[in-house]
Amino acid sequence: PRGRLSRWLADPAILVRLARLGSAVRAGYWLPTVARWLPGSSRLRRLATEIPGTPAHVSVPPRPAPVTADRGRVILFPGCVASVFDRDTLDAARILLGALGHEVAMPTVPVCCGALALHAGEVEAAARSAQATHSALRACDAETALVCSSGCLGSLRDHGMPGSTLRIDDVLAFLAADVRWPQLRFKTLTQRVAVHLPCTQMHVGSGKQPLLQLLASIPGLQLLVLPNQPGCCGAAGNYFIEQADHADRLRAEKLDQFGRQSADLLLTTNIGCRIFLGNGLRQRGARMAVLHPLALLARQLETQA
Repeated sequence: PRGRLSRWLADPAILVRLARLGSAVRAGYWLPTVARWLPGSSRLRRLATEIPGTPAHVSVPPRPAPVTADRGRVILFPGCVASVFDRDTLDAARILLGALGHEVAMPTVPVCCGALALHAGEVEAAARSAQATHSALRACDAETALVCSSGCLGSLRDHGMPGSTLRIDDVLAFLAADVRWPQLRFKTLTQRVAVHLPCTQMHVGSGKQPLLQLLASIPGLQLLVLPNQPGCCGAAGNYFIEQADHADRLRAEKLDQFGRQSADLLLTTNIGCRIFLGNGLRQRGARMAVLHPLALLARQLETQA
């Protein structure tokens, strides 16, 4: 049922179990066969075939001298879906913020921006989620909360915390504006990298300028920005489950654009887009990673000047 589905997708404990299920699907176990027994319009069948496994954690070699956290504390918002399926992005954000001297705090309880409930028209559920999230973020004792997934940013900033003095910011814009960013050094990467700009990144996030500015720090990288149209990859929260046929057509158009770029890697800033586009590439037989730009930056991070 639609209400149960929304609750599943906003519950990190259930998402961890679904991720294990997704890993079984990727490994070619029995689930795809069982899923084919379900009706073609079944949301459970769609979820079973589209749920991914969890990404590997990101790490970088230790630096000769630890960076002192002398810039104050910021909160990193993990989200619900992103806390499980975008954990490499959260690792990367901690690494980059730490390299710039920021102390990074994260909520000790599950938090959700409420976007999935809002998409489903469950306004009261979204409000309850927002209230709990606000309390959890306030307990971190910082004035700024940074969001990695552009899909969470608008819901958290514009709907989740009316009247709050807590600053909600796009982590890409925050990093790009940091005066110490030019002091960081990155290893050369001679690859063609395609950048997908999610609807949320362009309309409620910081746009493409901070993103491209940060990626330009990696020597040798050739950036290829996918065309703006079609604007949506088809994921759109839980739209890819509710309207599977239309979502698949939108995804196919985006993947066709990507194929024409002959790129080595695909980057996107929204966890929903990452999952959906990644599954589409896998279904086409392409062995290619879809990453958040922060994950690539953290992997290439070398040291401070």
